[in-house]
Amino acid sequence: MIATFITTKSGSKLTKKAAAALSLPEGTKVGCDKIRVTLSVVSFDDLLKGDLALLEGADRDQIRALVSITHSDADWEDAWVGEAWGRKGILTSLRQTAEGVNPHNLHLDAYTVHESGIGKVHNETGEYHISGLITSYEVIERDPNRAPPTESGVVVRLKDAIEKILDLKTSKWRQFRLTSADEVIFSN
Repeated sequence: MIATFITTKSGSKLTKKAAAALSLPEGTKVGCDKIRVTLSVVSFDDLLKGDLALLEGADRDQIRALVSITHSDADWEDAWVGEAWGRKGILTSLRQTAEGVNPHNLHLDAYTVHESGIGKVHNETGEYHISGLITSYEVIERDPNRAPPTESGVVVRLKDAIEKILDLKTSKWRQFRLTSADEVIFSN
């Protein structure tokens, strides 16, 4: 099933320091772009199993040869199987998710499957959410309030490179909160 919709991203609030750097009031929301998205509504569990198999069977040395990011052996190891906060490895994270013990996934209990069987409803707010594999994403209108770009740490950049080289599907999985004003078109 394919879902296509136009919505406005919820964005995030600026910290005091970031707001000052942009000469905006603290708490200003940024990144509220109007977007057009096409999602393939598929099972995350199936994507997870496929990505785990790819990662577990990957030749790490061969992949490392394709990466142009300057890094240490410890950075490379952490990108795969690190467990420290901010350095959790991609394989560690996906294994924890598959086992249902990923501490970053505790929010999953906050939802109930929508009566249509497509998407889910937040138990407290009643808001409708839809998730899936992004097949197209287009910014229609940029939020005039833009957060300054930040540079990710080396482990995050290594994980991004691994995801891209192996074309991991779970990295393209996204969830969107839709309002009653957002029209969703479903097709097969």
